[in-house]
Amino acid sequence: MSLYNDASLAMIPSAVKDGKLYSIRPTDGSGDFTFSRGSNLAATRVDVNGLIEKGRENLLLQSNQFDTTWATTDSSVTSAQVGYDGNDAWLLDITSGSSNQNIRQVISQSGVQTFSVYLKAGSLSWAALGVDGSAVYCNLSNGTIGTTIGDIDSQVESVGNGWYRFSLTFSNSITYVRIYLASSDGSTTQSSGNIYIQDAQLEVGLVATDYIESTTTTAVSGITEDLPRLDYSGGASCPSLLLEPQRTNLNVFSEDFSNANWDKLNVVTTNYINQVVSPDGYTNADLAIPDTTSNSYHGFQLGSGRPSLTAGTVYTYSIFAKANGYSKIRVQNFSLEVRAQFDLSTGTLINQSGTTSTFITPYGNGWYRVGFTYTQATTISAYWNALVVSNDDNTGNAPVAWAGNGTSSVAFWGSTIEEGSYPSSYVPTYGSAVTRSKDAMNNSSLGLTDCTFFVDFVPLSSVMGLLDFYDNSNARIFYIAIDAVKYLTFNSVQGGTIGQILGPLTIGDRMKLAFTLNASNGDVTIFINGTKYSTYSTTISSLNKILQVASFGYFNNTEFNQIISFPTILTDSECIALTTL
Repeated sequence: MSLYNDASLAMIPSAVKDGKLYSIRPTDGSGDFTFSRGSNLAATRVDVNGLIEKGRENLLLQSNQFDTTWATTDSSVTSAQVGYDGNDAWLLDITSGSSNQNIRQVISQSGVQTFSVYLKAGSLSWAALGVDGSAVYCNLSNGTIGTTIGDIDSQVESVGNGWYRFSLTFSNSITYVRIYLASSDGSTTQSSGNIYIQDAQLEVGLVATDYIESTTTTAVSGITEDLPRLDYSGGASCPSLLLEPQRTNLNVFSEDFSNANWDKLNVVTTNYINQVVSPDGYTNADLAIPDTTSNSYHGFQLGSGRPSLTAGTVYTYSIFAKANGYSKIRVQNFSLEVRAQFDLSTGTLINQSGTTSTFITPYGNGWYRVGFTYTQATTISAYWNALVVSNDDNTGNAPVAWAGNGTSSVAFWGSTIEEGSYPSSYVPTYGSAVTRSKDAMNNSSLGLTDCTFFVDFVPLSSVMGLLDFYDNSNARIFYIAIDAVKYLTFNSVQGGTIGQILGPLTIGDRMKLAFTLNASNGDVTIFINGTKYSTYSTTISSLNKILQVASFGYFNNTEFNQIISFPTILTDSECIALTTL
């Protein structure tokens, strides 16, 4: 459209870096948006491949520089060895002693973690990875797992030319990671020998993800702290900018159903961990396999680690689930008899009781995010939330008793309990509750008087702020929001009343909105989805700065497709064309 050539500002989500959202106009960078979210890696997005992308961090220092922050016991390291991807491997060689020769790094971490290293046999064919309380012996001659101690899971991946990536997953408080030279399965007693090592990584989570090289500081990748989230939810071919309020996942082990916080309800308790590729693309989803011996209900239930919930508070519970032989599940709060039952083969709700709302949202590859919203009746700590595999359409509060076949199952991943009336983007947890801070952006380069402003967006909730506007003296003049009854509102701060414009809206539907400002008289004319609405009299004389709403009880919960300003008042027909869906 030729109108775009006349724009003074055009933000179409495409290019980002930490703390920055680039606008395509102006081209000198003066129209770029600054961006912040917080100081952790709690945020996620749906990437271009339809996978949930997390922030990832290699918590080790000098992850492939083993002569720096690493210490050795009766061993030495030699660099510039042929590795699995070049000449940057290391020879770990015994220099003295009769046992327990190793290389180690001191580190203080807790929760669910995975330690991984690339290894290759030298004159020794065994090695071991160890942390406080957990270890795995690694057969370097054929790439198999030997004895394990205190682990959640251990994995091995062949990468060619005799190299293997071994990983140890555990849930401990640790003070070190170690790579041992070993003589055989279960034994580190030997007086000579060597192995090759390369690319060590320690990260939170149940699996070893793609290696991130660190130097004098830890290294991060994926959705980092202040990276704007370009989201491809729903199979979108072009991304939108996802802005959300602060949310906390109160479920402290969102992915590790082997943890003692989750009670196992008459399910098979072997070979059920890390069995299925989850919505994040890694094999880290668990199976609930109903056993054959118990004529009862089957699944997982929050046990000793369940959170305390407050009376009168609205909570949303969600879980990702996938049929794997069985396709019906119920998500249930046993204490309050709040439940919803779903069919994962058809992607439908079967029945519910006690909920404010329910949802079942497809995430590709057979996965659905299912759950419900409800109001907590009493303040309780004895809160059970169960994920129960079902074989019927039972409408009662109690699950029907039955026996499984011992192989069919349902896959579960990514459990969330959050305060709020809708599910927000997934916040992973690995041993404690985690808070994702709100997304915050602003732009200070408008400098407009007579002008037109256009925004293409999808509201994700009611009681939602869209944008704040400030004048040339940096005083707030008005904001656009969606109120509690789902009406789009213009709220004047300095003078002149606009109020509700259109509604009730369907939350989740795309909207295109434009308004013109006549600086000489303060008239604001509004256009929505190809329709001209009224002209309103205000005292607004300029637009200088925009940012997300952060006051008056509103927060931003939006997908932005475009934000564009024009330094002129477009005609009615141009505004109608610009806003037509």
